Amino acid sequence: MGSAYCNVASATSLRDSVAVNLGVTHGGGGRAPAELKFELLHRIVLSPLAAKHLHQMLGRLLGEHDSRRPERR
Repeated sequence: MGSAYCNVASATSLRDSVAVNLGVTHGGGGRAPAELKFELLHRIVLSPLAAKHLHQMLGRLLGEHDSRRPERR
């Protein structure tokens, strides 16, 4: 199994599945947003039930993560 750092994610609902796209952005450094490049690293196709489970799990994990961070003002 491999690992990859991703800082961009998108998802699309298909007829009988959900596709999650994960990738990285290249560029930045003061460039205009239109000049940023996106590299797709992984496309994961999930059943609707698996997508719901992932949604619940990520919501729980992010809630725990946010509760450990000091509040920003």
